[in-house]
Amino acid sequence: MEEINKFLTFINENLEDERISVYKEMKYGHRYYYISMLTQSDKNNNISYNSYNQLSIILDNRNKCVVVNTTNEERSITIEDEELLNKWSEIFEEYLNQNIDKDIKDMIHSVMSNMSDKDLYRDYQMKKIFKKDEPI
Repeated sequence: MEEINKFLTFINENLEDERISVYKEMKYGHRYYYISMLTQSDKNNNISYNSYNQLSIILDNRNKCVVVNTTNEERSITIEDEELLNKWSEIFEEYLNQNIDKDIKDMIHSVMSNMSDKDLYRDYQMKKIFKKDEPI
């Protein structure tokens, strides 16, 4: 359990790296945290397409376990350690909550700014600038 704890500490210290992603889902009233690291493989230097490896860690609060998967070896390891699960669930919950407003704003902007007809997006932006009860 010490190795997964050290690795999650490393991930937590490098959350701004674009190769690392963290997200949360709610299923059946339980929280699931998905931590993923996507890396480019150097095995296929002679092939014209890129190959990627993914290491994913799932914090499964329903089944009280931590699941580690890798595409490189197509392996999966399940760790039943409730203390480890609770510790890292709290850490990633705090991380996701501190960025939630920014993430929502980015999602809205990303979708609406790519619309072919920008009228709806302009209306949304104007409502943010001018309050309903403020005179123009």
